[in-house]
Amino acid sequence: MLKTQEHIDLVAMFEGDYKIAGSRAEKENKDMWPKGYIYKHSDTNNLFVAYRRGYAFAKSIAIGQQRNLLDACKSMLEYIENGDILDNSTANEILDAARAAIG
Repeated sequence: MLKTQEHIDLVAMFEGDYKIAGSRAEKENKDMWPKGYIYKHSDTNNLFVAYRRGYAFAKSIAIGQQRNLLDACKSMLEYIENGDILDNSTANEILDAARAAIG
């Protein structure tokens, strides 16, 4: 991820959110990035690493929610494809799972 557009966009968001400028915004050479050193200023670098971890955590939650919603949709489709009749309790269970996935 370190040299992807997603990472470049994340760096830009971080610098905008925290008004990082001047010497605090000086970046390390990109060959240092895999070692965890993005910024030369240690406080800025530590703040960015925390910011990036928060981003990754939020992204993992969103992916999990998408998977749960997809699973709920697949369950409903299986009932329909098999010609099964969805009784209210089964339909409600599937809808509840979908609602929980969405948050």
